Amino acid sequence: MFDTCGNLVNIQKADYKDVSAKYWVTEAKETNFMVVYNDNTFCPEEKLTRAEAVKVLNRLFQRGPLSGVDKPTLKDVPTRNWAFEEIEEAARDINTKLIKMEKN
Repeated sequence: MFDTCGNLVNIQKADYKDVSAKYWVTEAKETNFMVVYNDNTFCPEEKLTRAEAVKVLNRLFQRGPLSGVDKPTLKDVPTRNWAFEEIEEAARDINTKLIKMEKN
């Protein structure tokens, strides 16, 4: 079911004749579950960036964004990054302690 990269393989495309793609795009935008760009566009055919994926996972786990942090946990995510508060939330456990990031 998964290839070596963790991608789904040999899965048939779902065909929902009773629910249009527009419905799902609207649902994603209205619930703020998926990232919607500042120009009010939604790009379901594009690959998610790391920051976008973090925002989606935070919504899935009903977390964040975390405000009031002025020092970045991760060196490659400056405070001016649009997803800074989302990434800070994901980098901390429920009790807002820093999650230890192991170097590979």
